[in-house]
Order: sequence, then structure tokens, then C-alpha cells
Amino acid sequence: TGEGVENCFYAYEQGTSMAAPHVSAALALLKARDPAASREDIISMLRAALDPRESLQCASLCSQYPGATPIEGSPDMCARPCGEGLLNMANVPVKATGAGGR
Repeated sequence: TGEGVENCFYAYEQGTSMAAPHVSAALALLKARDPAASREDIISMLRAALDPRESLQCASLCSQYPGATPIEGSPDMCARPCGEGLLNMANVPVKATGAGGR
């Protein structure tokens, strides 16, 4: 872009609006790698690639989630719903079907 590094900025973002494009890209990569894979095969591969989340990764201030369950040892923090895990493509099985694969 011709800009020096002092004019380039990054931001920390999270949530569904950040997860959706990343998971969509992962789906495209998996389907490209194994075109014969069914919808169920792809979902299975994605689920196998998840790293579990720690309870505090799914926590927020209780005041933001009335009725949520406080986390033991952190009375101001409550567990809240958050996805099944963090997608880690390094965990993807070699292949789902007889076609494709690494």
C-alpha cells in the first residue's frame, strides 16, 4: 500500500462475525481437498479438529448475563454459551472418504 509500518494497524476482534469467514474458508479447503466428501463428512472433520475451550474462555461479567451461573472462585464471572470449541486445522483427519486427502 506504500504506507510505512507506523501507519498500519491491527485490531483484536472476536465473535461470530470473525468466526464465520474463518470456518467458511476451512470448509472450502476441506471440500477442495476431498471433493467426494459429503456434508456429514465435512462436519465430522471440522468437529474432529476442534480444540476444547476452557471455562474461563466462555465467561463474562455476571452483570452482563443475568441468571447465568457464577464460576466457582470467580463470583463476578459467569459461564455463558459459546461455540463447541476453537477450530484447529492441524487437527483435521487425513481424509474423510476414499478420494482426496493430504
